[in-house]
Amino acid sequence: MTRSLGTMVLIGMLTLGPAVPAAAAEEAGCRIIEVDDGYDEEATYEKVCWLVGSDGTHTLIEGEPPILYPQLGTNEEGSECWYWSTTATQLVIILRDGSVATIGQDVGVGIIQDTTVGACEGIPGEDLRTVAWDYLERWLLAEPEIELSPVSRGVTGFETYVWAPIPDRIDATLTSPIGTVLRVGAWVDRVVIDWGDPDASPLVLTESVLGRFTAYPDGSTFHVYDTKSCNEHGQTGCYPEVEGYPVTVSFRWQAAYRVGSNAWIDIGPVLPSTTVAYPVDEIITRIETTG
Repeated sequence: MTRSLGTMVLIGMLTLGPAVPAAAAEEAGCRIIEVDDGYDEEATYEKVCWLVGSDGTHTLIEGEPPILYPQLGTNEEGSECWYWSTTATQLVIILRDGSVATIGQDVGVGIIQDTTVGACEGIPGEDLRTVAWDYLERWLLAEPEIELSPVSRGVTGFETYVWAPIPDRIDATLTSPIGTVLRVGAWVDRVVIDWGDPDASPLVLTESVLGRFTAYPDGSTFHVYDTKSCNEHGQTGCYPEVEGYPVTVSFRWQAAYRVGSNAWIDIGPVLPSTTVAYPVDEIITRIETTG
């Protein structure tokens, strides 16, 4: 079985706004700003940190220009924004147009999620996307649990059914580490079934027809294979992979969060998938005469 994940976000930071519990009072939110004094051709950088109730402390970064990493936060009204930080993250800037940047997460095998936001104005607030993600990830990263009928091997000319339990819709209210109350929601709005058959297109089930994606015999998501899979390498006239056809089921999760009556902010889609190898046999009718 092969399991893979599509879109997702994993980001981290700790910044503070008003009404912070006493235990967090010593923490600071920091960002890097570029300083142009009008004389030097090379830019200098300052690290600006805000303690609770302060206007910000400026510290000149001496020596070589720092290595900067994009970071996500929130503006005062709750909208997402980005800023520079010297704290290493998995985030990368994919595209930038002035102060607006498209930022994604680099997980080593590709960038799997992106969001387009403007630069933070003033003190960057806490990253509520991470708060929401940390709560939702146990559902969003769970691979579909594929079931097939016939169970172990298909037969050419007969229907092969596939299904997987679809998780219930998630709706929850959370409190961030510094006391921000936010609502989070997530739901599966699309299922894609790839039969692994080069002669068949993937089957896409939208939210309105997900009721079809249920167990045999009540379900109606099936495929008829015309060609058996090979029993050994080098055979001809059969599907060449001896393990069978790679049947893949993918969920598309939509996920979002909001603070108060502010607009919902998307943190999806997330696309977990599972692939199983499914061998297919054929039945040959042979007529024999006697006498």
